[in-house]
Amino acid sequence: MRYVFEVVSHKVTKKWVDETGKKRQQTQKFEQTLNPYNRDATGAPKSREQIWAEIRAQGEAWLKLPNPGAASTTDAGVVG
Repeated sequence: MRYVFEVVSHKVTKKWVDETGKKRQQTQKFEQTLNPYNRDATGAPKSREQIWAEIRAQGEAWLKLPNPGAASTTDAGVVG
């Protein structure tokens, strides 16, 4: 028997201008499944809100990482 668990995802896009003046962008998708095996520190299954908070925090942390070859960050926006 095959089980299909719902995916909770969040897409984040970084935008910057590189050293040569070209506009660049990079997108990353963060996701977890809503299933009984995805548990928190207490051993209880995670709720959708807990998963959303975790992947949102991962996305915000990724936005703060330095861009490859970035001269300056012009706009780091969240998509999704």
